[in-house]
Amino acid sequence: MREKRVPLGHRIQIRLETAEQISKGGIILHANDQELIKAGMACEKGIVTAIGKTAFIAFDKNGWDVEVGDTVIVKKYSGHQYLDGKDVYRVVNDDDLIEKIIQVED
Repeated sequence: MREKRVPLGHRIQIRLETAEQISKGGIILHANDQELIKAGMACEKGIVTAIGKTAFIAFDKNGWDVEVGDTVIVKKYSGHQYLDGKDVYRVVNDDDLIEKIIQVED
């Protein structure tokens, strides 16, 4: 039997982009870290894997159309990060999401 983690309340679980390397100090550097650091941004990109039952309830869901499978940008130092196998996850509050990334045709 395998464990499944479910975010409670207003929290959202996000699988971060695959870690590519570990720094000399032991810090996991994600695929998009270098470009975000260069741009002076403290955020990370990942895919929503689970949403707590009361997420976005305080916002009346107005404009907060985030679903499991969506790619989002989240505050880098928010929430709780953990490793599950080779995947890095972060559980954050609903208001720690910054952007939803959508595909558009040129």
